[in-house]
Amino acid sequence: MLMAIDWVHGIKTISATEATDGITALADFEIKRFGYYQDIDLSEIVSVFHDRFAYDGVMIRNDITIDGLKRVLTDGNIVLAPTFGQALRNPNFTAPGPITHMLVLTGYDPSTREFIVNDPGTKRGKGYQYDEKILYDAIWAYPPGTTHPPIPTPAERAKSVIVISPSRE
Repeated sequence: MLMAIDWVHGIKTISATEATDGITALADFEIKRFGYYQDIDLSEIVSVFHDRFAYDGVMIRNDITIDGLKRVLTDGNIVLAPTFGQALRNPNFTAPGPITHMLVLTGYDPSTREFIVNDPGTKRGKGYQYDEKILYDAIWAYPPGTTHPPIPTPAERAKSVIVISPSRE
């Protein structure tokens, strides 16, 4: 969420201290609001954008397709995509990889058929590219909570994401 709201405001880089402070403040807000901060669900994320960041340019897209993701990105938006992290097969993750993992989709490369992401799960996550099918298959609107849910089968992975539009200011 912090990467996305920084994008909205045109902020391209922040220091490690600013990142840590932002994450701590966001977690404190979520604890007060929801009673926990781990793996809040998509509707809760939208409410954080509205209530914490005073930003309404966000919406949940259910049953999104690969082509739908491409269109959203081509239209100048970014996407918060919840995923089953282990299905991403990112070699930079500590094995076996995260169960729940959120990515920021920033673009699409049609020549390689890869989505371009900023992946907060690794130091090599800026501009990381995932094969379109691998990323799409990993999308999973996981349930909220402080404990990890059971590992989902591909059929159990709801294809819902959050689309973030650029600021109209």
